[in-house]
Amino acid sequence: MGLLSFLRQTVNRYITTTQQVGGRAVYPATDSETLISQAYSANAAIYTIVSYTSKKFAAVPRGVFKDDQKGQKAYRSNLKNGKLYEAKKAIKSIGDEILDSEYQRLMKRPNPLMGSDSFLEAVYLSKEILGEAFIWVNRGDSPVEGDARYSIKPLELWVLPAQYVEIISEENDFFGVRSYVLNANGTRVPLFKEDVIHWKTYNPNFDAATRSHLRGFSPLKAGNKLLTADDASKDAMVAMFQNDGAKGIVYNETLDNLTDSQKESIRGVVNAKVNNRDVKGAVATLQGKWGYIDLGKSSVDLDLMNSQDMTFARLCNLFRVSPNLFIAGQTRDNLREARKDLVTNKLMPDALSLDDELNRVLAKSFGGQMYVSDFSTLPEMQYDMGEMNTILKDMYDRGIISGNEYRSQMGWDETENAEHEQFFISSNSVTLSEAAMSIDDTGDYTDSQQ
Repeated sequence: MGLLSFLRQTVNRYITTTQQVGGRAVYPATDSETLISQAYSANAAIYTIVSYTSKKFAAVPRGVFKDDQKGQKAYRSNLKNGKLYEAKKAIKSIGDEILDSEYQRLMKRPNPLMGSDSFLEAVYLSKEILGEAFIWVNRGDSPVEGDARYSIKPLELWVLPAQYVEIISEENDFFGVRSYVLNANGTRVPLFKEDVIHWKTYNPNFDAATRSHLRGFSPLKAGNKLLTADDASKDAMVAMFQNDGAKGIVYNETLDNLTDSQKESIRGVVNAKVNNRDVKGAVATLQGKWGYIDLGKSSVDLDLMNSQDMTFARLCNLFRVSPNLFIAGQTRDNLREARKDLVTNKLMPDALSLDDELNRVLAKSFGGQMYVSDFSTLPEMQYDMGEMNTILKDMYDRGIISGNEYRSQMGWDETENAEHEQFFISSNSVTLSEAAMSIDDTGDYTDSQQ
């Protein structure tokens, strides 16, 4: 890192101000270190949202399958269009999961300190906070450079601290990357481009000089004002609770024309008996003829507490998460829809994106194999299956579809049973002509209209 870059980062860490009506609004910096230390590590709302989604992201079932581009395309297309039963058929058409392969073993134990879930949680957490995540592919001490490095089998995968990773760009290519550097306590560790998986959110802030567009874009940069408002409201709430003081004052109506010394003395008594957290909820007393003033919460205090819910909801929207997941008292249907929305509109596109980045680098080392996120078995995705089953059951009972067609639509394999190729009608169904017949005393049908 050059002197100019160091000075720029140092300056960026100082707070910035914006002129507002009634005073100056103060906002923190949005560099990577500040976002980690003051947003995720010091803000309960951000921690709650990001940690919840990261753990759910890591829990998505994943496996290694054969490299079938046609099957992969059909699987993704059906998932994105909400056709879960078709997605199940597509994932089955790819073939059985490859349970014992080098690629599978690598993803189940990326490094000696992490299993698959903790590794993916760390990757997604970095992406959510900073807009980017760096994964180092340890290929050993081989000096091979260029595309030939992809043929070297990876030994480990490590999540790098994105705030300390520097991108070395190509001199004559605005979008080219030559290599990466990890700044570890002042030590610069060079990394081959082929050994780093850079998963990021697109950054539209193009800068030909600093090449900042090569970095990911954090949602917290766009939500910096929301984050600041949430911090300020929490500080005000804590101050209100801690320094709420007495609920009322009993005062003396006869004291008048006080000297400065008397005023100071009374101020000391007020601070000790009224403006004191130790007497929260009490009724304070002073000398003389008594009067009473109620010091209950004002409408401003109540509005402050209500505004926190609004700010939290907007922070949830910033991360594409429904606030109904966290707000108590939700109905079962609202909570179910919120969980499904989290999977379909957030986790699914993000997981498919990470699959692409991992396979872009690792599939070159493990020929013929692909790492795939399988959403078809998640509980949140089964809600529609119940409705589909009801529809198909009615169609089957009316002889519209066969047993094998029923199985196929539900994502199960068809059988060779001849009866599953036939059409059946429920035994309690009768034709219109039979419905118009009645039974006579002999037990035979007669026309009821005769």
